[in-house]
This record gives sequence, structure tokens and C-alpha cells, in this order.
Amino acid sequence: MDPIDLLASPVLRVRVGTSIRVTTLPDLLALLGSDQVEGFVGAQAHQEHAFYAFLVQVAALALQRAGKAEPTQSAEFWHAELIGLSGGSRSAWTLVEPDLTKPAFLQPPVLDGTLADFKNELATPDALDILVTAKNHDVKSARMVAATPDQWVYALLTLQTMGGFSGRGNYGVARMNGGFGNRPLVAFAPSLRKGQRFLIDVAALVREHDATAVDYGYSLRGGAALLWLTPWNGLPPAQSTTELDPWFVEVCRRVRLTTQAGGIQARMRPTTAGRVAAGDRNGKMGDPWTPIDKKAEKALTIGGSGFNYRVVQQLLLSGDYQPALCMHASLDAPLLLLSALVRGQGTTEGFHERVLPIPPNASRRLNDDRTRLAEDSKGRIDDVALVRNKVLRPAIRALLDAGASGGRLDDRPDRWVDAFERRVDSAFFILLWGGPEGLGEPDAGWLAFLKGAAQAELESAIGGAPLPTVRRAKAIASAERVFHGGFYNQFKTRLPERGANG
Repeated sequence: MDPIDLLASPVLRVRVGTSIRVTTLPDLLALLGSDQVEGFVGAQAHQEHAFYAFLVQVAALALQRAGKAEPTQSAEFWHAELIGLSGGSRSAWTLVEPDLTKPAFLQPPVLDGTLADFKNELATPDALDILVTAKNHDVKSARMVAATPDQWVYALLTLQTMGGFSGRGNYGVARMNGGFGNRPLVAFAPSLRKGQRFLIDVAALVREHDATAVDYGYSLRGGAALLWLTPWNGLPPAQSTTELDPWFVEVCRRVRLTTQAGGIQARMRPTTAGRVAAGDRNGKMGDPWTPIDKKAEKALTIGGSGFNYRVVQQLLLSGDYQPALCMHASLDAPLLLLSALVRGQGTTEGFHERVLPIPPNASRRLNDDRTRLAEDSKGRIDDVALVRNKVLRPAIRALLDAGASGGRLDDRPDRWVDAFERRVDSAFFILLWGGPEGLGEPDAGWLAFLKGAAQAELESAIGGAPLPTVRRAKAIASAERVFHGGFYNQFKTRLPERGANG
């Protein structure tokens, strides 16, 4: 089987215009630098950020080494600089290297030259990947029986640069807060085109290299960059961050790819320590796409609710988070990109992704009037909580209790309350940004939206909840009385007039 040298073998499929092109790694970097790449073919949604981040990091590392800042370079340039980055090693860019004492792509050397202790054998790339699919829910496990080489590249990259703790001897990457954290993407972008993002992000990493090294205690010059180049026996001590380049590419597992019956398989061995000594950092590693919680002094970890409007408001406006480098790279960009694979203990709690448009008026407010915008957005979040907890939930409880007094405090209304939250989520930032002058939705209009969204869910509950026929009319009347009275009591000082249903 061809050794699959990523520097010379065209195996990486990308979308260029309306066609699909199969490229080498240097060709792909050249295409990105000339903004020809629309997207990656073959990468699953949760793998895209791992692959993109790797490309940006190695490009920045290569440019830094060459003393250049411009990401637009030829394939010949990238080929030479990647070889230089790996210390002249061609095997370091080879997907399957038979000589185990040499590094392979994202696979540290095995100095004793044997895989006898690499007991875990994986026949498909999705078995190597970080998704927890043992119960075959949503995504089936070990299904890629005819995988292409680039699918092995994506799975290997995702594991080695995004992997978390997954049982004894399987440690996660340093760039996340704990073994059950995640390495999210939070960045401004000019568009969804990979090439446009690449140009901005690589330039930002080159520009901020030295400042990041100083701020986070990395090596200013000559730090280790590709952590799969050197042997790793999996034993303490882990490598100190003072020995690393700020944009180092991590490997968190001992793994080697081999050939079996003409195909590829992976073999893995547990370790007794992580690759990088960063346990006390709580993920504060200067990752270009990960904001830092200032108060808790830890990297952002996204939970099962994903990037809802409350989380985005915290990241973008609250001041509670130190923005990631790529949130500074292009503040005037019209999109905020957010994604994360959320992991739990023995579970995967979903891949969450959001693309938030930032219109020109909102960009001006973010730059010039962020404090006022933060106060406005926080006030609106408080309004939503009042409607949810003091208006809609009590009204639906009154409905479900069929007008009886002393109803139960339970989770029966959650179905409709959650639907109300989704309505708010879909409109929150549209209303916050406001019209061309960026003044936001006027207070009366905002309250009218909240009341309408909540009332729609109350009506849904009236139409769908099982109610005893004999008490149905009383239940509806009781719910509507609680709803309208509750809304008036919470917002009476802000309503222009009570009105008939106030």
C-alpha cells in the first residue's frame, strides 16, 4: 500500500468553486492562501474545526520559521517549510510509516520498534474518532469500512487535537478545561469561505506570536511545534509549556496507523500521563479560538444547551470572557462563528454550531458603544426570565391544573417553556441589533414580541394539553387570567397603557 505522504500524495479532497479537487497538504495551503477553497470534502461537521485549526497553526508556524507574514504562498514554499518544520523528516507527514522508530503523521515514534503492547485495534476511522457511539444512537459506530485516506486524517486530527478524557490511560488535550471540557470555535469571520478565514487567522497568529508566548509562558523562539516528532513513552513527566511554541500542534494519545489486508487500521496504547503538563492551567493555553472565563480563570466549556442566546451574550457582550485571538482578528466581520462538540462522562452531548450575522450597525455598536449594548442585552435576558418564570410557566400550570387551586410545582410546563425559549433564541439578536441606526427594538416593541411569543406557547398548550372536558373552559380562563395579569404586574411601568387584555 502507498505510504500516503501528505506532502506528495494527493488525498485531501476540497471544494474549489463547483468542483472537487484532490490535493496534497502544500497544495491545499496554497489554495487557501489564494482564497480558492469553499470547503473540505469528507470531513464531518465536528471534524472541520480540528482540521481548519491544524492548517492555520502549521501555516503560522511555517511562516514564523521563514520570517514571513503573508499567508499567500506557493505550494513549493509550503512543501519546503513543512519539511523544515519537521526537522527534515518526510515520515512525519506520512500517514502510515512502517518504520515504527520514525514519526508518522500525528504519531510519535515507538523506539522499541514493536506494537506488541498496543492492544487496542481499530479498523475504521470513526472508531478512532472522539464521538462516543458505543450504543449506536444517532451516529452508528465503526461504519466506515471503506474509508478514504483523508477520512483517517480527519479522525486522527480530531482525536489528537480535540480529544478529552475517555477512561483510565486516555488523557485529553491541554487546550481545554478538564477531561470533559471541549475545544470550541469562537471567531469572527468575513464569510463561511475557508480561504477568507485562513488569510485573516494565519496573519493574526503570526502577528501575535510573541505576545502570546509572553502572556502564556511559552518559548519565544525555538519551542517544540509538532509534538509527534519526538518519542513519547506515555510516562511522566509531561512536557513543560515553557518548551513549546505558542501554536504547537498537540498529540494526546499514543497511536500508530498500520496496514492490514490492504487497508489502514489504528493501534493504540494507554499512557500514565498527558503529553503536556498543563493540568493547573484549566485550559488557559492561548488557543486562538477559545475565550477565557475571567472570574473562574478557565477556558470556555460549552454545555449541552450549546450556543443559545444567553451564552452568546456572555461571550460577546458581558465582559466576563477574555476574547479569543480570532475574535479580535476581524471585529468588523459580518459573521460570528461558534461550534463545539460537547462531551459528558461516557457520552457525547451533541455537536453544537451557530452562525450569528453581525450587520454593519451592530459592528459599529460593538466597537463604539459596547457598554450600552451589554446593558441592553442583559436587561432583555432578565425580561425573558421574568416572562418565562413569572408569566408563562404559572399560566401553563394553571391550565394543566384545570383551574384547581394549590396546583403542583413540577416540570409539566417545560415542553412549552422550552419552545418559548427557542422562539426568543431565533429573534434575540435580530431585535437587539435593531434598525439601520442600531438603536435596537424600542422597548414597547420588544415587550410586544415577548408577550406574543409567550402567548403563542400558551395557545399551543391550550390546544395540545389533555384537559378534562368538564373543567376545560375554567382551565383556559384561569390560565389566561394568570398570563395577562402576570405580564402586566411584571412590566406595568414599561407598558404604554394596560389595554383590554393587560
